Amino acid sequence: MQTAFYVHVDGKYKCIPFIDVLYIVANGNYSEVVTVNKKKICIYATLSCLEEKLPEKFFCRIHRSYIISLLKVEEFSHKSVVIDKEELPMSKSCFEKLSKQLLVICKDSRTANLDESLMRRVV
Repeated sequence: MQTAFYVHVDGKYKCIPFIDVLYIVANGNYSEVVTVNKKKICIYATLSCLEEKLPEKFFCRIHRSYIISLLKVEEFSHKSVVIDKEELPMSKSCFEKLSKQLLVICKDSRTANLDESLMRRVV
């Protein structure tokens, strides 16, 4: 089972454990991997390329500019995701996808409009 990925930095391949990643933000043809110690690692790869290669079990694209670590989500709503006390924007179309990737147990009537199949899968 893979627990890390490698990125080319300064002529070497650097190991980045999945657990160390908070999120990844797009910057044109580059992306910045933001780690738990707030280190930013700039890599030459588009978010689309990373989205294809990173495992869905650990990562989810929530916006055209962000991929997040599912291990680091503190809270989320239809509009944003909070990771390490930082609020990141979420596209409307990504809410359902994220809800399905996280274990959501819903008792609140205000959130009862979540997909019925999601609730059956959780229970």
